[in-house]
Amino acid sequence: MRAKQTPAPDIKLYPQLAPGRGGFRSLAHGLRVDIVEDHGGSYRKVTPARLKKIGLTHKQAWKRAMDAIEDAVGDVVIEDCVAPADLRFIVFQDHWLAASCILLPGLWEWAAGMLEEDDLLVAAPHRQVMFIFAESDLEDRDEMRWILKENESDGSSPLSMKFFRLNPDGDVTAFSEPLTATATRRPKAKPKAKPKPKAKPKPKAKAKAKAKAKPKAKPKAKPKAKPKAKPKA
Repeated sequence: MRAKQTPAPDIKLYPQLAPGRGGFRSLAHGLRVDIVEDHGGSYRKVTPARLKKIGLTHKQAWKRAMDAIEDAVGDVVIEDCVAPADLRFIVFQDHWLAASCILLPGLWEWAAGMLEEDDLLVAAPHRQVMFIFAESDLEDRDEMRWILKENESDGSSPLSMKFFRLNPDGDVTAFSEPLTATATRRPKAKPKAKPKPKAKPKPKAKAKAKAKAKPKAKPKAKPKAKPKAKPKA
């Protein structure tokens, strides 16, 4: 009788967004989530055969990848920004796992506290960047589309220019404009986000993020402090 294999503790797994079907999980807008293994700086997609070899079940591999993305978020550049028309958003960038942060446990809770909004959308144009912003109205969404088109169209490892809805339970679903929606204003000039002081949240499943309250006035007048704790899943 073959002895039960013990999972290798030093195997590093991460979630990675990719276009196409399949993967460990499916996302909206034709994206999937793969699990990749760290081979000393190079990353390879984990196959069922590889999982069997390293002694991990599908569920165990997913948990290990979620733990890894929580640890890695501290290395992602996170900024609280305001565009020229007072459109506020949070951007995760300059890291190969930036877009994968869409899967972070507790992300909705943390972002809702930062933006003081409950209805949140997410955009992940390519792997190295992710935007979180309020659903707001059609004009603001059109402006965000313009920002993405002008600033993120040439990113490597492209994903999707479409918006996702970030739900309170952590689920990520497709966002579609109402059938009655029509195109609205277009910025007169290419909008360049003006970063506010950098925020360095590190969402954790067992820690609640404390978003510093901001006045009801325009948020750009008051910098956001670094959250002292990390959001709960």
